[in-house]
Amino acid sequence: MMRPYFSSDCLPAVSTGKNDLTIAAGVQVYPNPGHALQVKNTSTELQNISIYNLQGALLKQVVMPAEADVTFTTEEWPQACYLVRAQSPRGQVQIIKWIKSN
Repeated sequence: MMRPYFSSDCLPAVSTGKNDLTIAAGVQVYPNPGHALQVKNTSTELQNISIYNLQGALLKQVVMPAEADVTFTTEEWPQACYLVRAQSPRGQVQIIKWIKSN
């Protein structure tokens, strides 16, 4: 039989003190939830947009010009949750969850 061992000797959390993920501002996803996916780039630089399903498969990938709107047709996609990843040329990343509804 195994018996649990309880102790107050906890190891401290380890941190590198470095933030590897810099959040980019300037990408909006709407309507959420919605039937068609619309992405708006409100920043003054290009954005690389990648859309993934929750299994990690890449569905679409585009480069958006500054201050542009793109509408993705999602008719063949099942009703589910998707991740929209935006990356600027400087390496800033923003990930937004989008839900497809009927």
